[in-house]
Amino acid sequence: MEEIKNNSLLESIEKQITDLISLDKKNWTNFYTLLKKVETEKLWEEKYNSFTQWLKDFSIRNKIHESILWQRKKAGEVYHKYSAIQKEKGIEVKPLETSNVSAENLVLLDKIMRNSPSNSTELAEKVFNNTITGKELRQIHNSVRPNRYDDLNDSDEDEEEEKKRSLLKAIALTLDNIEKKCRTKVLYIKEYNESVHKRPWEHS
Repeated sequence: MEEIKNNSLLESIEKQITDLISLDKKNWTNFYTLLKKVETEKLWEEKYNSFTQWLKDFSIRNKIHESILWQRKKAGEVYHKYSAIQKEKGIEVKPLETSNVSAENLVLLDKIMRNSPSNSTELAEKVFNNTITGKELRQIHNSVRPNRYDDLNDSDEDEEEEKKRSLLKAIALTLDNIEKKCRTKVLYIKEYNESVHKRPWEHS
């Protein structure tokens, strides 16, 4: 029953995301909310080995770049991360649903902060209040990033970690299957040998 419920919920969420792709691509906050629900409630478990595998399959079925979905998921996580920091410092932050912050700007903010965390409060405040442009953020990012040839569309660390976990899980399942087959073969050989070495009157 739980499996049917999760499958039904996943299908409903996929339909909502598909509608967003068709009608409201700019509403990235709803994308994030729906993607996060699939991930945190593990609605992918019945049909897929990982959240990454589900997201990749969904992007193919709906002809949307996988990187766009990862970017929107990352943007929501960055918003929650830095809004919590801002609130701790007594700075009021709008809820994600009513914010008007660019997803790209949030991802850029996070990349900048990882390389240059010293001015995080001031820069985050500018991003949250839309008082800094994407062009200005890109210029800051270019000035602080360690590799001049980093690409804004490169997979982020969270995506890479999820892929690693997915790969390790797949390897573990494969090894488990190999182990089961080996045990079966060993048992078969043992039974065969015992049968061969039985005296004629011991055979049933």
